[in-house]
Amino acid sequence: MTRIGEQVREAEFLEDEPGAWRRDVEMHLALTANVIRAAAPGMVERGRGRIVNVSSVTGTLVSFPGAAGYSAAKAAVDGLMRALAVELGPSGITVNSVAPGWIATASSEPRELEAGRHTPLARPGHGAGGEARAPRRPLDAVL
Repeated sequence: MTRIGEQVREAEFLEDEPGAWRRDVEMHLALTANVIRAAAPGMVERGRGRIVNVSSVTGTLVSFPGAAGYSAAKAAVDGLMRALAVELGPSGITVNSVAPGWIATASSEPRELEAGRHTPLARPGHGAGGEARAPRRPLDAVL
């Protein structure tokens, strides 16, 4: 499972430094690809395996100001997932992505909680038991 990333910056695309775009792509897409590149050969050798990426609804379905690089990179993670599913499927390897939406956590910012109110449930997601926190480990959400 790959879950790679950091918090989205606030700078809008035209105001952000050019290197910020590269950092977003490196952090959210290139690292994901590199982890898969390291793990997949052993899966091919065994004739089976499961790759699960944690992408995001940001990029593929929604976005917000200041998230151009993050949005593009996370959408690309889903594109990578589709391409690798086709390439690695014949070797017995499944490749999928989990794309969480707005999840209420202790570090959620007010704008993130507000964005969660504009979802079909009219609230951000909650962790196990309904408390306003994400699962303890990203893997818990996948399993």
